[in-house]
Parts: sequence; C-alpha cells; structure tokens
Amino acid sequence: GHQTLLALVEDDGPGIHVKNWDLVFTSGKSTRQKGMGLGLAGARRFAALANGKVELVESHVYSGATFRLLLPISRQE
Repeated sequence: GHQTLLALVEDDGPGIHVKNWDLVFTSGKSTRQKGMGLGLAGARRFAALANGKVELVESHVYSGATFRLLLPISRQE
C-alpha cells in the first residue's frame, strides 16, 4: 500500500466567510484589499503536481482557518 503525509495548517487570521469557500483556491481571487489570490491557488497546484491535495477543513469569520495538506509518500527501498 501507500502512505500519505497529513499536515493540518491553522491560522488565527480573519477567517474565510462560508460564501467565499469556493473561491479560496481560485487564482486571482482575493478578499484582501491588496491580495493577488495566488497563495492558496499555488499551494493547491503544488500539491496536485505531487499527486496530493489541499483542502479547506473549516473556517469561522474572525477566528482563523484550518487547511489539510495530503501528500503521498513513496518509500525508497
């Protein structure tokens, strides 16, 4: 079988309103005044290149967000 690396990333930022959950991984979309919308879109592309994924687990306005990073692990023997 294969193994998977699981990393949870949490922050204590302003959170992501539920109406914006579908947009968080869209390149060029940002709710920040000076945001370019590249960070999470880039993270998802990077994970996909490694056959992994990044997912929004939960977020509440004014109390941060939690993301899950899943990457396959290939063992060298």
